[in-house]
Amino acid sequence: KYALNENGTEEWADADLYVKPQFFTVNADQDNVVVGEDGTVVAIPGGALLDANGNPVSGKVEIELKEAINPEDIIAGGLSTMSGDDVLETGGMVYFNARKDGESLTIDPEKEIALEIPSDEVKEGMMLYEGKRTENGGLDWQNPVELNRDLTTVDIHSLNFWPKGYEA
Repeated sequence: KYALNENGTEEWADADLYVKPQFFTVNADQDNVVVGEDGTVVAIPGGALLDANGNPVSGKVEIELKEAINPEDIIAGGLSTMSGDDVLETGGMVYFNARKDGESLTIDPEKEIALEIPSDEVKEGMMLYEGKRTENGGLDWQNPVELNRDLTTVDIHSLNFWPKGYEA
């Protein structure tokens, strides 16, 4: 859809051709939640997106989301799990970019965009990596950081949704 990638260059990965993009239009002034077809949830607080000069953008913004959650999508997308010479085990891969008038935006470092990837299990020691484009059309996964685990699974029967004073 765009001539330039999120870094403003014409360098694209093979996955850009093979992983289906999903586009959403949101209002940058408001809190937004975007849900991808495969269940990825992206929460974008109002004012979290900045233009090239570091100023908060307002009005309509286009969000692009690509999901490669299951092994079939990862293989079909031509994605690898290499970090330098090391092979990684993946719980899924997601591409997120926001644009205003075709120009890529950045995230305000004072605000946080939360992203939840659906997974049957989160293994101990899993990390979040940033995909860096390589000259041969691949991705190298770099800059690992620990995962935040804000949501936890609980037994539905342990929850009480009845108003105060009511019995089940």
